[in-house]
Amino acid sequence: MKKNFIKISLAITIAFVLTSCDKDFNSLGSDLLDDSHFNLERYEVQNLVAYSKATGPVQTNNLPVNSLGVYVNPFFGTTKASFVTQLELADTDPVIGQNVEIKSTDSVYLYVPYFSTKEVVNGNNVYELDSIYGNINSSINLKIYENGYFLRNINPSPNPNDQDSYLQKYYNDDKQLIENNIASGQLNNATSLSENEQFKFDNTELVIYKTDGNGNYVNSNGEVISNPNDRIVKKKIAPGMWLNLDKNFFKTKVLDAPSINLLNNTTFKEYFKGLYFKTEANPGQDGVMAMLDFSAATITIQFHSDVTSE
Repeated sequence: MKKNFIKISLAITIAFVLTSCDKDFNSLGSDLLDDSHFNLERYEVQNLVAYSKATGPVQTNNLPVNSLGVYVNPFFGTTKASFVTQLELADTDPVIGQNVEIKSTDSVYLYVPYFSTKEVVNGNNVYELDSIYGNINSSINLKIYENGYFLRNINPSPNPNDQDSYLQKYYNDDKQLIENNIASGQLNNATSLSENEQFKFDNTELVIYKTDGNGNYVNSNGEVISNPNDRIVKKKIAPGMWLNLDKNFFKTKVLDAPSINLLNNTTFKEYFKGLYFKTEANPGQDGVMAMLDFSAATITIQFHSDVTSE
């Protein structure tokens, strides 16, 4: 039995950004300019007020970056950003083999890189995260589900006089379409709360060590070792969202799927309609939000199977 991998990438994403605005009016003083007036006639304002106003629905599909998290602003209120994404197979029509098994030493994991800059300090890589808003030490409640709503590329009811209307558009107030079509239980259900209920954007570099495919650490000669100090670094990865996902779900949904559903990414996206990332605020937390490039994200499925060589 051989250890194998299937990689899945994240394709079309749609953001859902909900803002609870501060409704209070704020008075502004009249001393906005100095005495030069820029050659304009001076007028002292008596009752000028300013307030925030929602922009209304905004198109959010196919954005180059997406926000995720909960951001609390003392003046503009709380903003929660969730999103839904389609998935694509990195290699279509994969050879999965027979007697497929995801062992206890195998993993199904999601990786989404953060925007960051690297500096080498005393021989070690130190990263500073970019595009983070709010308190980076704050946690959010992050839940990932299977999406059951098909995300179309083509609008079935276009305006013949508007070429742009032939492309399907989704907006930030379409969230209920997804909420009403959640098709699974929570998929990021690891026992570590840092992967779900107490999720944080962490700047720690990720280190992958060399193993024998059965969960045992090995040295450069492939011999199993027990001393952690003897582990061989296989690769280092820039900081990112690294979440273990439900093994049984992905075995059933992907590895056990009829081969026709994995033949190409068109049929795959019709079969597996994507993932929904839902965020909620944690009580007593300030909130934090990040801008992320989900087009660089991957899901890796590790599994064992018997593959016959031709």
